[in-house]
Amino acid sequence: MNTEPVGNTAVSPKASLNKKRTLFIASISLVVVLAAIFLYSFIQPAVKDERIFVSNISANQAAISWVTDAPARKWVVLTEKGSNTPINFKDDKEKSFLPLGAFNLHYVTASNLKPDTAYQFKIFQDFKQTGSGTFTTSPKVIGVTVTKMVSGQILSAEKSPAPGVIVYLQLIEGTKQSTLLSAVTDKEGKWQANILGARTADLKEEFKIASRSAALVIAEAAKAGRFYARFGVDNKIQSLPNIILQGAKQ
Repeated sequence: MNTEPVGNTAVSPKASLNKKRTLFIASISLVVVLAAIFLYSFIQPAVKDERIFVSNISANQAAISWVTDAPARKWVVLTEKGSNTPINFKDDKEKSFLPLGAFNLHYVTASNLKPDTAYQFKIFQDFKQTGSGTFTTSPKVIGVTVTKMVSGQILSAEKSPAPGVIVYLQLIEGTKQSTLLSAVTDKEGKWQANILGARTADLKEEFKIASRSAALVIAEAAKAGRFYARFGVDNKIQSLPNIILQGAKQ
């Protein structure tokens, strides 16, 4: 008659040893794989960052964008000047319609910032720093925040929608220029920006649009080129003509 308690199973010393050996080998394999990935990140050459811009500067956020001549996955580490507490921000494209992975066009929105505060940022690829810069947020706006959206569409040379293109917008009045605004085109190549977010160069005042103001629009399409267009605007502006990625570019 079996008097051994139900549920207890005897394990031989040999089986126990084999189990420990398997776990040990699995642990070693994991360490080797992680070490290989870590080593590869240092051996793999970093892709150079070009045309780094800071735009959409407000009291609480800013957009950092740049171009690389080869696809790369990068992110931004932001630090308030005088602080040792870094904040990581990943590419906006990883939060939108484009698949995770490497990009030629990079666009990072840094949010929850402090008004009238200086920040420095560093761009990283794997464990390497590849770029850097500084900016200062605008003073806090007192009162109701108002938005006035202006929109447009970017098309490829074949007249099809151009998604993922960075669009820069700057208002011009005489010799005065506003701070830089920006947006990224969606699946349909459409973009929109809040022109009331444009400020004077010193960030202290809203940039006023007059009857003879102009809007300089730059469509940054990485290897496809950088396309410029200038349009006359007034304070009733709602949309701008389409930009086709062909012809004059830089």
